[in-house]
Amino acid sequence: MADYGVGFGLRPSTSWAGNRRGEHRRRMALAIGVLLATIVAEPTVGISQSCEALPVDESPFSYQFRTNDVPRCEGMYRSPVSGRGGMTLVSLTFGKVTYDPRRDQYLEIKLAVAPVEKTLIQAVGVPERLYYRLDAELGPGQSLFRLPLRDVVAPQNILPEQFGIYGVRRLPGGQNAFLPVYAHGPGTAAQAEVIAIVRPGTDVSDVQWRRYGPSVPPTAWAPVGRPGGLVPEGTRLEIMLGRDILPQMTLEVSFLSQGVGRADRFALFTR
Repeated sequence: MADYGVGFGLRPSTSWAGNRRGEHRRRMALAIGVLLATIVAEPTVGISQSCEALPVDESPFSYQFRTNDVPRCEGMYRSPVSGRGGMTLVSLTFGKVTYDPRRDQYLEIKLAVAPVEKTLIQAVGVPERLYYRLDAELGPGQSLFRLPLRDVVAPQNILPEQFGIYGVRRLPGGQNAFLPVYAHGPGTAAQAEVIAIVRPGTDVSDVQWRRYGPSVPPTAWAPVGRPGGLVPEGTRLEIMLGRDILPQMTLEVSFLSQGVGRADRFALFTR
């Protein structure tokens, strides 16, 4: 039964009201605690960032969500169970990736123009058995991302030629479109020529490439690497796309795999 005060009709006593206020404060504290715990446990809350479920070890360099400097998912992971045949695009940049892991504090990653929609920044190890991964998000109007090198890249001695990076935008049909990015240390001059790096998931031969765009005929096929020669699985293949690239285009890479002709196509946006 409630304890009502004398002479004040149904007004609660000071003791009962104080208990109510205390219970309200306890509930508020509990709610705030649950919210904070959720944000810590689920980094997608409030910062719109999630990490891939990659196999990792118990190491400070393992792929994980990192909040220092800039929120991102970054680190090393174990070899996946199965690989992918065909060609994989592992880098798309303006000029070469340049940084000094012993001197530079961060890698400056920049889009050509500020996007009007969310753009993903992804980096991977170019050598086949360098299992490095970076996932970051740039919101609308954001074009610059500074990656701290001291957390993973410098301690793992990942060199610029081993660091593949590109922007990714999801198209309405579910396909990914790749965007070239600038990736260099502070104070390094930017370059304009777009370079794509692809990597075969199995031994291939007679690798060639061409590009075309909407209402634009394909360029002539050009060889990649040694014309007609064997290209071992995991080889780094560099394609110089040039400066005069289209706002939207397709990069097509053809090759022979066990004597059978194949081709992989990659949708490219410049902005």
